[in-house]
Amino acid sequence: MLNPSHPLWRHLRLPFALRLFLLYFAFVGLTGYLVLSVLAEQIKPGFRQASEESLIDASQHLADLVAPHLSQGRLTNPQVEQMLRQYGQRSARPELWGLQRTPPDHRIYLTDQLGIVQFDSKDLAVGADYSRWNDVYRTLRGLYGARSSPASDQPGAPTVMHVAAPVRASDGQIIGVLTLAKSNQSLQPFIDRSERYLLERGIALMLLGLLFGGLLTWRLQSGLNRLRQYIQGLHAGLRLAPPKFRLFFEFGDLATALDTFRAKLEGKALRDEALQTLTHELKSPLTAIRAATEILGNPLPEADRQKFLGHIRNESDRLNRLSEQLLAISALEQLPHLPQPVPVALDLLVRQLLESNSARLATMQVQLQLELTPQQLAGDASLLRQALQHLLDNALDFMPSGGWLRLTLQSQQQKLCLQLANQGPQIPDFALARLGEKFFSLPRPAGSANAGRKSTGLGLCFVRQVLALHQGDLQFENLPDGVQISIWLPSL
Repeated sequence: MLNPSHPLWRHLRLPFALRLFLLYFAFVGLTGYLVLSVLAEQIKPGFRQASEESLIDASQHLADLVAPHLSQGRLTNPQVEQMLRQYGQRSARPELWGLQRTPPDHRIYLTDQLGIVQFDSKDLAVGADYSRWNDVYRTLRGLYGARSSPASDQPGAPTVMHVAAPVRASDGQIIGVLTLAKSNQSLQPFIDRSERYLLERGIALMLLGLLFGGLLTWRLQSGLNRLRQYIQGLHAGLRLAPPKFRLFFEFGDLATALDTFRAKLEGKALRDEALQTLTHELKSPLTAIRAATEILGNPLPEADRQKFLGHIRNESDRLNRLSEQLLAISALEQLPHLPQPVPVALDLLVRQLLESNSARLATMQVQLQLELTPQQLAGDASLLRQALQHLLDNALDFMPSGGWLRLTLQSQQQKLCLQLANQGPQIPDFALARLGEKFFSLPRPAGSANAGRKSTGLGLCFVRQVLALHQGDLQFENLPDGVQISIWLPSL
């Protein structure tokens, strides 16, 4: 037996799409054959059951009609006898539902209490003993009597359906049996047409299903080929965007996952760069502290001494903030999900945040504009408040004194949208895509309290981590005279 790992096996294997189509073909073909077979087997019994139902009603009606004229097993009314002979011999419509009808072929015979034929519309068995025939035998015993027998002894002769009904006296006693017989041959054209219709439509549906299967497997193979080419491009070191898939979006998810995995593999260089940046961020305040302490080792006027002590306190606070923010971000990155989300009224949280920052807003003479509608989400109120505080601090750092600050909260497409817009300089194009990266920060504009200085570059990174835990998103955009930040969160 050929080992599946042998190179020759690869050349003998059929393409994936062809193998899938062959399996689909076998399934559709077998299922279609079984369904058509079962339906075809039910057509003939169904027509015969419908015909038998009409014969039951007709035989019972005729039995009730002859009952008053039956005495000692014999008909006493010649008119009734003549009616029975002519039953079903009247001319009928030659065409029904587009098919030519065969002339009606009915036979009526009447037996007495012993099963002896007393009347036969075709005079074939008058005086014969029919007591053992199933239609007569069962009807005389108060049961439903019917049988289907060949019209003659010749092989392949059509069958005749016999349906019997009891003839009862006025006291309810069975005094005879009336049997109405009709050849099944009259049903055959309708049975043949139904079977032909079913076969044609069934084959057409199977072919349509196979065509659909062929198109589906072709699209599937096409998607696999695109995904294979993308993976080969990644292996070759090309920087390709993940392909998009409209039908098989799972391929797109897989391509995106591969792109994310590639990004993580390439992230080593980014981590090295981040480590260098962190070293620089730590080196700068440490160098300032060291220089200040060396200067303080010499005799200085009290004013200069207080100045350098202030530098040490400021740089120490900066190191403390940097370490705290790094620890906070690290803790968030290790959380797979929120441990205990609770309902949070976001509009109330925003109003509480503004109230706690009212002194700073008043000092800066901020023109505050609020459009907050009551909205709730499931989350962590403490983390959300910290994230919003970072965004508010960022907005106030970049806006001029007396500028406007607008906050709107509304529901859009089953999501909460909180927008914070502030007057101030626009974000440079190169920085829009980098906002939220660790240690990336822009200098504060002239006129602000910290003009020219940068933050730790960890605030927006913290915000993104909080929103990720809440299944949210963060977007930045420039306005004609300011900047707008949009937060999207799932509503409760």
